[in-house]
Amino acid sequence: MSVWDSRRWRWVVVLTSATLFIVSLTQTAFVIDVSYNGEHVEPMDHGGTELLIFGWVAVLEGLNLLIFPSIIAAWLFACKKRRVAAAIAALLAVSLISISLNSAHPDSDSISYYAAWLANPIIVVTWGLHLRNARPAAPISAVLGLALTLSFLLVKTIPGSPRESDFGLIISHGIGYWLWVASAAILAAGTSADIFLFRYVRQVINAPAKPPV
Repeated sequence: MSVWDSRRWRWVVVLTSATLFIVSLTQTAFVIDVSYNGEHVEPMDHGGTELLIFGWVAVLEGLNLLIFPSIIAAWLFACKKRRVAAAIAALLAVSLISISLNSAHPDSDSISYYAAWLANPIIVVTWGLHLRNARPAAPISAVLGLALTLSFLLVKTIPGSPRESDFGLIISHGIGYWLWVASAAILAAGTSADIFLFRYVRQVINAPAKPPV
């Protein structure tokens, strides 16, 4: 694959990912039950744009003061090939999220919910890294973004129910959520193909021909 083809491939990957990301903001991300009793379901939609705009508000909330920096630190250390430091920061982040998920506190799920929100800035940064052909930062960032989008599946309840001091039970994930995941997945697949598959193809093409026996 030529340099021109590689550059064109990166643009295709980024534009496809960005298009899905933007479209996801116009769709329903998930639906929660806001009924006052368990005899019937009263659904309420949450759109992607709403979550993108207001998700950052929880950066200074509770354990997020530790979870957010540890995720960012693991990301930055991994991009700079500081494997030991990245592993320590990642283990800290996973431990804190696990503690929050296993906690009986009503805010426990919201902590993981806001951690998943970090996928948004990471995906956006990865677009630029991939266009600049930054390795290994681009594939590492893309995989982390995908992992964070998928981590939202672990969240069962979120704040935001119209009932005062109450949490809404997530009853379904909308097309907006799956488009968000698809945006991150395409980015992860594209960056991985660029660094692994296409490198192998280039090696095969550029390999010297074997002399005839």
